[in-house]
This record gives sequence, C-alpha cells and structure tokens, in this order.
Amino acid sequence: CTCASAEAYTGVNCVTVAVGDVVLEYVPRVGDVVELVAQPVLTGNTSLEIALTATAESRHGLHRRNVCSGTFTYVTTRTKEGAKVRCPPLEPASEEARWAMDMARQRKALVALDVLCSRAFFDNVYAVAGGVDAWVLECEER
Repeated sequence: CTCASAEAYTGVNCVTVAVGDVVLEYVPRVGDVVELVAQPVLTGNTSLEIALTATAESRHGLHRRNVCSGTFTYVTTRTKEGAKVRCPPLEPASEEARWAMDMARQRKALVALDVLCSRAFFDNVYAVAGGVDAWVLECEER
C-alpha cells in the first residue's frame, strides 16, 4: 500500500529505506472491514515519506477504530542509464496536509539529531576510553 502510493506519486519504481513510528493500537476482529490509507507527506530530491493509517470498522458499522499508523521512507530507483529520478515537489492541498508535512519535517530533524548525538557519543568513547573495545572491557570490569 505504501510502496504503491510512493510509486503512484513519483511515476517510477521506489524502494523502502526506512520504516518508523509504527504504532499498533487495535487488533481487528474477523469480519471487520479494514481500510488502509497511504499518502505522501514529505518529499526530498529523490526520497519521499509516506504516512500510513489503518482503520477497522465492525461488520455492523457501529464502531470504527484506529488499527495502526506509521511512516515509510522511499527513494526512487535510477533509470536504466543510471540517472537519478527526482521526486515531484509536494504541495499540500489542505490544512491537514500542511500539518502532516510539518510533523514529517520535525520527525526528520529529530532523527538527524539522534544520529548526530550517537556519533558524538561514540567519538567521545574513542577519545576517552581508547575505543569501543576498551570501553566495553571497562564496563565489564565494573
């Protein structure tokens, strides 16, 4: 569903590079009608983020519940000649779409910060403890 959304938006084959923020909220019952909605929320040069929401409606239509949600990042595949294929820019058509794009940008910034902090931590481990192996040995000795 999410890959189909990415490929429909870009017009080319796409591959998954990341899956994040998958939250399972409810297990549908046999007979429930499950609806999957996947839509682009953020584009880069050759990547795009797709938001997925799944809902389930009871067979009698009395209850509708969120099943799960998540984000999936895809990149476009190259042409046969090896050229990169750019994603078309995403223009949010509604206030909800603008909000989803803003949330995707904030999520992307948090991931970048996490990577930066992890690198800084391991750089410090190398500088202070003489490398990861020395740091692990020191921890084991305690």
